Amino acid sequence: MVLAIVSTIGWAAITRPSQGLAASDRAPLLSGLSTGVPARITSCSVGGSPSQVAYDPLNHYLYVAAGSSISIVSSPCHVVATIFGVGTDFDGVGYDPHTKSVLVSEYNSGQLFVVSGTSVVGSFGGSFCSPGPMAWDSAADAMLVVDYCGEIDEVFGTFPSATTSFGECAPVAIAVAASYVWVSDDCGAPYSVDVFNASTFLGVGAFSLPTAPSGLGWDPVNHTVLVGSLFTHLMYVLYPATVATHGFQNTTFPLGTLLGTGGVTYSPSSHFMYVTGRIGNYLWTVSASGIVRHVELGSGADGTLMVYDPSNHYVYICGSGTGRLYVVS
Repeated sequence: MVLAIVSTIGWAAITRPSQGLAASDRAPLLSGLSTGVPARITSCSVGGSPSQVAYDPLNHYLYVAAGSSISIVSSPCHVVATIFGVGTDFDGVGYDPHTKSVLVSEYNSGQLFVVSGTSVVGSFGGSFCSPGPMAWDSAADAMLVVDYCGEIDEVFGTFPSATTSFGECAPVAIAVAASYVWVSDDCGAPYSVDVFNASTFLGVGAFSLPTAPSGLGWDPVNHTVLVGSLFTHLMYVLYPATVATHGFQNTTFPLGTLLGTGGVTYSPSSHFMYVTGRIGNYLWTVSASGIVRHVELGSGADGTLMVYDPSNHYVYICGSGTGRLYVVS
């Protein structure tokens, strides 16, 4: 998979270290996180198969891409509207601060739908190759949409611009942090998280991983990127400071013995990291001292993509196999 990227965007050969950072060269993995008591978890039904959720800071609604529908949710978890009939497989969703609207990707038609309030107000594209998850790139002032043909599409308003390939494979998650774009994918071995410059949109390199990655999230306290491991009990910790030197160094920490870590997000209000378990259907609450607790969300609650709502300080998790939106309050 990495060689395919090299041939597309012209990377130089990169030597990857076989070991992570020495203990003396890295901060404690969980330093600065809360040592308090984790909050409660509730949920509400949004129907379909929710895959990604986005927050609109103007109307304080949450928008959920849920298969054949788009669910619009108010705090704490009340469905105020459901949009049917304009698509059959909505996969990704993101808020565009320039147009002050929400973009929702539709896998089958290759389109992006524009939602304002509780209504679809337009659509564009048709040429996207099975678009999926998305993330806002503030450095480029553009929405980044990863598609299932192994491409990242850069969108300005309603105008698609640059396209960068990361290999013929399926994306799992995308995030923008520390001046880079991070993409985990399901390409098979050798496994990696690909890294792009958030301003120039050029490929920088990749973090090699021994197992398949899943969701990823930014830890602003320790300045690291945390990545789930699809079939193990580990979380990978990536060090952005090693990208510029092409060191691409990482380490791991275990989350119990249950297999399949998934999505990860940080709550700036509680100072906890929340990590989902894709196989065990668990949510781990992680503090500065390690794992605080894990709770079972229920069969099929294997969410990889989460969002933090700054208006109520809750974390929302998509349960793709349950049709529910989970709320950590």
